[in-house]
Amino acid sequence: MPNQHSADKVGVSVWIERPLYERLVKDQKRRGFKTLTQYIESRYVEATKGIELTAADYKKIAEDTERARKRIDLRKKRKN
Repeated sequence: MPNQHSADKVGVSVWIERPLYERLVKDQKRRGFKTLTQYIESRYVEATKGIELTAADYKKIAEDTERARKRIDLRKKRKN
């Protein structure tokens, strides 16, 4: 489906004050990221690089991804 993200991704939405937004955009451009999404994702990766996931975490991720995949497949069937 157009504009459909992969099942292994999850949307994150936050409200921030405009001055912070403008600083983020300036830093994004300074660092050469094409989109703010790419920039924010890179900052998340950097902020969490020392956090280890357990086997239970990976199991939950796999289960959540499978549920999302089924929802996506169901939407595709409804459109056809």
